[in-house]
Amino acid sequence: MIQLLEEGYQVRGTVRAPERSGDLLEFFRQRASDPSQVELVKGDLSSDEGWKEAAEGCAYVLHIASPIPLQVPKDRDGLVKPARDGALRVLKAAQAAGCKRVVMTSSIAAIGYGKDKTQTRPYTEEDWTDPDSPELNSYLRSKTLAEMAAWDFVNAAGDGLELTVINPGLILGPALMQDIGTSAEAVKQLMTGQIPMYPRLGYAVVDVRDVARSHILAMTNPEAAGQRIICAGEFCWFEDIGAFLREAYPERRVPTRRMPNWLVRLIAMFNQGLRSNIEDLDRTQRVSNDKMQRILGLKPRGAKEATLATAESLIKLGVVPK
Repeated sequence: MIQLLEEGYQVRGTVRAPERSGDLLEFFRQRASDPSQVELVKGDLSSDEGWKEAAEGCAYVLHIASPIPLQVPKDRDGLVKPARDGALRVLKAAQAAGCKRVVMTSSIAAIGYGKDKTQTRPYTEEDWTDPDSPELNSYLRSKTLAEMAAWDFVNAAGDGLELTVINPGLILGPALMQDIGTSAEAVKQLMTGQIPMYPRLGYAVVDVRDVARSHILAMTNPEAAGQRIICAGEFCWFEDIGAFLREAYPERRVPTRRMPNWLVRLIAMFNQGLRSNIEDLDRTQRVSNDKMQRILGLKPRGAKEATLATAESLIKLGVVPK
């Protein structure tokens, strides 16, 4: 949203409760050249109310939200309906308002799961997560089925509404507020000694600034219409992320040891967050960002830069003590 304001766009954002979002509105208005550039209106992905009005008069819609609870539900379908229905509400509103294009945030969760874990070639946009695979948790299924539903809707509509989907990897990079996401929370815990050892988990990392930029470029680039675009860079184990932090902050209690897989599995029996990632143990998942670079002209920042930008912002915000 900040990048849109910096480029002079008129931006209308949706929040569940505008009457309780004064601080958020002020945050964005302070970053706009003209405070009238930005407004916040009511829009709850679980309700039809407000979406028609939110999309009215907009040329482009960026659908970046998906309902995620504090803990992944045990029911593997627990997130599917709200994610799928939320995406369809946004698309229907954009269609009714005559919007030109919707750019939707999906994930590499919709690309590289439920497959042969021994695959060595990089995953591409041609790959799809198998939603019927028994290994998928509720989050993986929800991202996959929501994106599938979005493509089905646009292809069936045939009325000129364009769709572009951005599939980010593990998002790191500078946090703007003290209310941080799960990836930044992991960096915080590494910096404060809350994680004593590393589970053998790794992901393709991307900087949040590149994710934001990819959405804006995809919004107006004619070649991006009808495309899935992976937005991710190099693959990193959590040990690599820890090594970046140890080098930059040698005085902090960043862990040095890897947690044995048997211990990870034991702890996962009592830890829902870890249990939801257990299928990724020892898995190297590399992805191709060819489309990101070729269509959008965007070369991703490195994982080290993204990691250290996360850490610096957490210290600046007071989330991590100096």
